[in-house]
Amino acid sequence: MSCGSSDDDNTGSPSADEKHITMIEYRAEQKTSFYYFSYNTNGMISGIKSTHATPNVFTYTYAPDMINIKLYNYYDYSLLNNRVVSAQDNYGDSYGYSYDNDNNLVSSSWGTRKYDFIWSNGNITKIKRSPSSLEGEINIVYTNMRWPKNYFLFFLHGETLDGILYGHLWDIQWVLMSEGYFGNRLRNLPKSINGIEYEYVMEDGYPVSVKLGDKEAKITWN
Repeated sequence: MSCGSSDDDNTGSPSADEKHITMIEYRAEQKTSFYYFSYNTNGMISGIKSTHATPNVFTYTYAPDMINIKLYNYYDYSLLNNRVVSAQDNYGDSYGYSYDNDNNLVSSSWGTRKYDFIWSNGNITKIKRSPSSLEGEINIVYTNMRWPKNYFLFFLHGETLDGILYGHLWDIQWVLMSEGYFGNRLRNLPKSINGIEYEYVMEDGYPVSVKLGDKEAKITWN
């Protein structure tokens, strides 16, 4: 699948003058947490501060061939041609990533675990995991609404927002995906994952509320 272009571009890094998420109010299990986002002069996330984590500042440091992410532990993401090709954490775990000729991420791996990503119309529509597990195959259906640049919320029913921001989902760091470091960004907002529906409130093409089951994220953009 070829990448998008012009008004439907899902390639490269967003620019600093585009809208950015500045705050998320996240509600789950009758608890509310707040997340605040800071950016560098290039429009890339440089820090995330939460109201409940200790330590409560999560930092991103960018270099030409590496990105470091640090909170309780750290991840070093190695870049080749401005794409993440491998990563390592302070526990000694290593991750690998591969891409097709259209700049789509097609697999991620960690030890014996591997995810294969199937793309259609600019979106990841199916994820296959090996070895097989209770997670099984993941099927994703999309809306017709575009995935805004600098948007990074892609979570599952049962997944916490901390898990999305501070860890991996399918071994992808979704903030870096939104910044173009994992090849093409997704083109559209998801409608459902394995039959579980997303609910959106949109303003000027940007989601300001996202619900999935009993979880809700209220989003403030600059």
